[in-house]
Amino acid sequence: MQHNAYTEKPVQNVDLIIHATWMIPIIPRDTVLQNQAIVVDNGNIIDICNQGESTLRYQTKELITLDEYVVLPGLINTQAHGAMSLVTTNNSTAKTSLEQHLWPIEQTWCDEAFIHDGLQLAMAKMLSSGTTYFSDMYFFPKVAASAVHEVGMRAQISFPILDASNAWASDADDHISKGLSLYDHYGAHPLINIAFGPYSASSVSDQTLNKIATYTNELQANLQIRLHETVAEIQQSMALSGKRPSQRLADFGLLTPHTQCLNMAHIDDGDIALLQLGGSHVVVCPSANTKYQHSAQRLIDADINACISTGDGTTSKNLDILNEVQLATLLNKPACDDGSTVSAGRKNAITSLEMATINGARALGREETLGSIEVGKQADLCAIALDGLNHIPQHDPINTLTSNTSGLKASHVWVKGRCLLQNHQLTTIDERKLRQRVQYWQQLLSPTSPSVITK
Repeated sequence: MQHNAYTEKPVQNVDLIIHATWMIPIIPRDTVLQNQAIVVDNGNIIDICNQGESTLRYQTKELITLDEYVVLPGLINTQAHGAMSLVTTNNSTAKTSLEQHLWPIEQTWCDEAFIHDGLQLAMAKMLSSGTTYFSDMYFFPKVAASAVHEVGMRAQISFPILDASNAWASDADDHISKGLSLYDHYGAHPLINIAFGPYSASSVSDQTLNKIATYTNELQANLQIRLHETVAEIQQSMALSGKRPSQRLADFGLLTPHTQCLNMAHIDDGDIALLQLGGSHVVVCPSANTKYQHSAQRLIDADINACISTGDGTTSKNLDILNEVQLATLLNKPACDDGSTVSAGRKNAITSLEMATINGARALGREETLGSIEVGKQADLCAIALDGLNHIPQHDPINTLTSNTSGLKASHVWVKGRCLLQNHQLTTIDERKLRQRVQYWQQLLSPTSPSVITK
């Protein structure tokens, strides 16, 4: 090991050093560091220091200098049905879109190739916007997990659970059996974790919910489920069981710190109390929930961990989590004790960024290792240039990332220190081949093509 002539301290060999004009570590809150270095070795952040100091103390295989860039933790998208990125929809109601367009496509075309190609397209889009970790729930989860492994992203793959049959499984027991096999296979995987994914409380019987509760409690496994997404869902639950869906889940012991509730657009004080008691998390998709006139602020004010998602590839066609951060900043209206509009807006911007980073990590059970730039955490990072005409002069990167995202794309993305996007180029996805596959599906699935409903 070499020694530095000025400090007499040994020079440590490391894998990567990133020099950036700005860094938003997320923890501490409301912090922007300037001209700092992030030192990475064996996939972990081992130091954050002055850039000059980093060149004295460390010798690296790779030095990345990012002038007029901001580096922040890899963004976390806590709900994305990635394969649906192959499908486009119009602006009709959610019910009409599902029944007349999406479900016929699923019934006709949803197979292993559809899942692989659609998820690869989704990952390409997410990496290009700075996402390093996402949660996905769809059919053929084994194929999805394999596709994630190929690319090197980080993912929670939730296996679907329904009482009804589909292309992947015949009934609830078959769904659970196949899911448990997948859980065992990926139990030690460093980047992929498997979760239980009942579509909604109304899609499974009491018997199935009881089985899910038994397994998730025994395995301490994550559970992701749609909850209170529509008024019709709540009315159906009340008619069948006399309980709101949240109460039904709570009675089975399924509202826990391992539970991620999707799209809770219709909530009352009782629902909030149940979430608080169980320590469950809520995943909010601003671009979808604007249709339900829903704001996450009520959950945030109740100290419920709220994180952010793009929804599926039909809700947010580019799967850009920063767009959702900007929309969340606009929609949420925090209370401000001193009556200052400026301080309220600042608080909201910070919270929106947290929803896409540390809050997402917390919901997925990874806040000790992900979600912020801190020594000892894994090096999931993204870099975004702030030198475009839309973003200069640059006085406040936090404000830019939460209110002026037009034209912003990640230039670099690292997952556990491995670069998956370098100078806007995907390093583990063959973009030419991907475009060819997408073109194939585009021809098959075009809304004007009769092949949409006949295979």
